[in-house]
Amino acid sequence: MSSVFKALCDPTRRHVIEFLSGCCCAYDEADDCCKAEECSCEAGTSDCCPSGSTASNICCHVTGKETITSTVSHHLKELTEAGLIVQQKCGKYNCFEPNAESLRAAGNYLLKLAGGEHKTSCSCCEEGCC
Repeated sequence: MSSVFKALCDPTRRHVIEFLSGCCCAYDEADDCCKAEECSCEAGTSDCCPSGSTASNICCHVTGKETITSTVSHHLKELTEAGLIVQQKCGKYNCFEPNAESLRAAGNYLLKLAGGEHKTSCSCCEEGCC
């Protein structure tokens, strides 16, 4: 769980997760490509990705640049290693999408802490101290 929260400490990574979770580039099964009119960035309109978004779409959204940068590539790697996003090869593109199960697990953990549920399963404290 600590790798998840470490990855989410960075504002750029949170921005990537937020972008992927509400991806602006809708998939159109009819023409097997993103709908150009729904993309917020012109540079990303030619990238086809059946699920999620391509690395260049993400880079365009985050930096405004047409090609993937080493910085965005690093953030995608960190998010993938933390299990927060899933990467899959789609032809010549690397496509990314949020890992809903991992995001739910992190959210549930925080909800348990907020609700005081951690006190009943505390293994680090002596009996009666919590």
